[in-house]
Amino acid sequence: MKITEVRVKLMDYPDDRLQAFCSVTFDNCFVIRDLKIIEGSNGPFVAMPSRKLTSH
Repeated sequence: MKITEVRVKLMDYPDDRLQAFCSVTFDNCFVIRDLKIIEGSNGPFVAMPSRKLTSH
């Protein structure tokens, strides 16, 4: 499995912990969207996307 595309959207205010959002494509097939790049105490790290769903 290879990473075939990475898209990064930098935040307007990089002073916050949230530095950017990104999406990663594997083998031109599988996409993970809305990954967060966060500045932590030991350097930047990537957080998986999380969304709250509304109850129906």
